[in-house]
Amino acid sequence: MTSGIHHVTGITSNVQANVDFYVGFLGLRLVKRTGGYADAEQLHLVYGDDLGSPGSLLTFLVWEAAGRGGTGIGQVSEVALAVPPVSLGAWITKALAANIPLEGPVREFEEPVLRLKDPDGLIVKLVGVEMATPAPLLNAPTRLRGITLLTDRAIETANFLTRFGYTTDRRSGATQRMRSQTDIVDVREVSGFILLYPAPVCPTMSPFAHATSMNSAPCGFR
Repeated sequence: MTSGIHHVTGITSNVQANVDFYVGFLGLRLVKRTGGYADAEQLHLVYGDDLGSPGSLLTFLVWEAAGRGGTGIGQVSEVALAVPPVSLGAWITKALAANIPLEGPVREFEEPVLRLKDPDGLIVKLVGVEMATPAPLLNAPTRLRGITLLTDRAIETANFLTRFGYTTDRRSGATQRMRSQTDIVDVREVSGFILLYPAPVCPTMSPFAHATSMNSAPCGFR
């Protein structure tokens, strides 16, 4: 069975700032603009590699002037993109020059990680790991490395992910890493968050279809 994330969907309150970050700064391609599934008049932005390949896609639903959401249990709190390990220094320099908030680099599961924030507050991790994509873009992330999922039922959540081809990998503190054929899901056990029903946004997986975010902070799976 094919497993892995097809795309991750978030919410943005500012179209131009979103495009400036994902195309202008990260160097992804704006693959297409379309209407939302629930509301055909809502703008839906899709970013990815040069072909819009599954596994390289980040999408955003546009809610202009919307208030910033919070991150809670059942949501995707971070989106990780793969970049060549040797490029992390250049990304730090680029982020500093562009006044983009950043943390790191740090090592997580023996991988170098740089955390950025997009204009809506979504945490975007650049992970130094070699991952191929069918149509790579010059000086841009290659594909989705994975997501971080917040839960107060880590064991049950990890067991649920096994239905979609994920297997148990290593553990670091409160985070259990789950691995598919193509990417990872870090299941992070947390408490003290407000439960959000329904989850505000989501990534899409295959067959696990997609994950989301509301700050743009991502939501859970569906």
